Formats: sequence, C-alpha cells, structure tokens
Amino acid sequence: MNAASLATVRNSRAVYDSLNKSIDKWRQDNVTWGNEQLKSNDSTFSPAKTTGITLLVILALVSLGIAFLVSRSIKRGVDVVLERLSSLRDKCATNLKAGIEALAKGDLTFPVKVVTKPIENPSKDEIGQVAAAVNGVRDRFEAGIEAYNQTRANLNEIVGQVSGSAGQVSAASQQMASTSEESGRGNR
Repeated sequence: MNAASLATVRNSRAVYDSLNKSIDKWRQDNVTWGNEQLKSNDSTFSPAKTTGITLLVILALVSLGIAFLVSRSIKRGVDVVLERLSSLRDKCATNLKAGIEALAKGDLTFPVKVVTKPIENPSKDEIGQVAAAVNGVRDRFEAGIEAYNQTRANLNEIVGQVSGSAGQVSAASQQMASTSEESGRGNR
C-alpha cells in the first residue's frame, strides 16, 4: 500500500467512525421510537379492548332482553288461544253435548249458552292467524248452539200444540162417550 492510500484510509477512519456513531444513534432512536409506539398502541388497545368487551356484554344483554320480550309476547298469544280452545272443549262442546243428550231423552228444558268469548283483535302473525281460526271455530259453535236452542224451542212449541190438541181430543172423546152413554140409556 502506498502512502497516499494509507493516508486516505486513516482519514476515512474518522468519517467511518462518525458514520458508524450516526447509524448507531439512528438505530437507537428507532428502537426508542418503536418502544414508544408499542406503549402507545398498548395504551390505546387496552381501552379499546375494554370498550369492545363492554359493547359485547351490552349487546348480549340487549339481545337477551329482546328475546325475552318476544318469547313473552308469543307465550301471551299462545296462552289466549289455548284458554279459548279449552273453554270451547270444556264448556261449549260439553254443554251442547249435554243439551243434545237431554233432547234425545225428551227433555226440552235444557238451554245451552255460548260461554267462550272471541279473541279480540288477533294479530296478523302466525299466532294471530291461529287465533282467527279459533274465533271461526267458536263462531261455528255459537251457530250450532243457536240452532240447538231454536230446535228445542220449536219442538217445545210443537209438543205444546200437540198436547193442547190431545187435550181437546180427549175432552171431545169424553163428551162423545158421555153423549153416547146418555143416548144408550134413553134408548133402553
């Protein structure tokens, strides 16, 4: 190596050391900046995580509340339908059957009344459609009970007329028998 090259290498050593120190400082500054960013991200992430979990819990509670309200509404509608169907079965149908049995035995004094009330304002959903069908069945029961009561009243009137006519025929028969007896005595 010649003297000029050696002098250049020695002179560049100071530049190299200065550049190396600058690179080390730049690397150290980047590490410091990266650590600060991590701390900043951690401090931002922690409240965001807490907020996210809080929102999820609130959403779960709201969802449960809505599910409870919907199921309670459905249960209320189903309860009304079941109550009316039970009333139709246990009261209207049973009373109509008892009336028809009494009619079959000749008892025309057994009136039947519709005791099941219609379901008011059925909704437009599926449960409301079932409620409307129950109202239709109830209306048919009401028509059947009205027909039974009208038939019972008509038969009662007919039996009364036949009974009255039978009484008149009996009285006329007795009078004819009496007249025949008197005629028979007079002829002797």
